[in-house]
Amino acid sequence: MSEKELVRLLRAKDDRGFRQLMQYYPMCKQMMRKLGVDENSCEDIFQESLMVLYEKLQKKDFQLTAKVSTYLYKVCQNIAKAYRWKKSKMEVVNPSSVPDDRGEEGYFQRAIVQGLSEEFEDELPNSEELYQAIVALDSPCKDILSMFYYHKARIKEIMLELGYPNENATRQAKYQCIIRLKTKFLR
Repeated sequence: MSEKELVRLLRAKDDRGFRQLMQYYPMCKQMMRKLGVDENSCEDIFQESLMVLYEKLQKKDFQLTAKVSTYLYKVCQNIAKAYRWKKSKMEVVNPSSVPDDRGEEGYFQRAIVQGLSEEFEDELPNSEELYQAIVALDSPCKDILSMFYYHKARIKEIMLELGYPNENATRQAKYQCIIRLKTKFLR
C-alpha cells in the first residue's frame, strides 16, 4: 500500500488503514523496550501514538512531511520518553525499603532534612529524629514530602500524581504534613 493510500484511508477512518499501521508495532515496541518501557505500557503508548497520528491527519492544514512509519515512530519515542521521565520523577521512595547502608537512605535523609530545615526554623530537631518521624508518617504525607523534597517535584506534579483537585489543595496538604511533623517535636 502506498503512503498516499494509507493517509487517505486514515483520513477516511477506514479500518484497513489502522490495520496497516499495526505492522509498525514491532519496530516501535523494540525502541520503547530499549528506553526501558515495560511490555504493557508499550501497547498503551503505541495506541496513544496512533491517536496522535489520527488526530493530526484529521486537521485539514496538517501536512505529513515524513513517511507514516517515521512519524509514528517519532511520536512513540516522544511519548515513551515522557512516560519514562514522569515515572522516574514520580516514583515515591519508601524509606523503609531503602537499604540501611548510608547510601541511598543517607541521601534521602539529608535531602528531606535539608528541605524541612527551612520549615522548622529554630525548632529543628536532630536530623535522625526528624528522619524517623518522616518514616513513621502515613501516606499521603510521606509521599508528598518525599516527592517535594527528595524528588524535587513541583506542586502541580504532586497534584496530578496524588489526585488533588488543585494546586492550593496540594499546598495545604503539604503544609498540614509539616504541621503534623512539628507537633511530634513540640509536645
